[in-house]
Amino acid sequence: HRGITICFFSSVLVAIVMEAEAAPFAEHLGLQKVDGFFPPHTPFVCFSGEHHATKVTLVTMGKDTVYGTGMDNVGTSSASLGTFLALSISEANGHPVDLILNPGTC
Repeated sequence: HRGITICFFSSVLVAIVMEAEAAPFAEHLGLQKVDGFFPPHTPFVCFSGEHHATKVTLVTMGKDTVYGTGMDNVGTSSASLGTFLALSISEANGHPVDLILNPGTC
């Protein structure tokens, strides 16, 4: 098959802003919540596991605690910061990310 390249990824980061959108994905892949992945003063939440020998890290942007609304932290600022931190932490932990996916409505 000339011209076809097959890629294998050892580590994938999935950034989904809203917890309601992330929950079915985490459940389907059997991802487990990782306490302590992010610094404690950040709202971000991490889930992790393996799927067909690929490390899958799922991050959500957490809930608002500043204004007490309890709503999901939506928007480009929280999404970009949470994704950047997850990339940095993954690399520091010896799991550089090969692919970033950002599904969801935000």
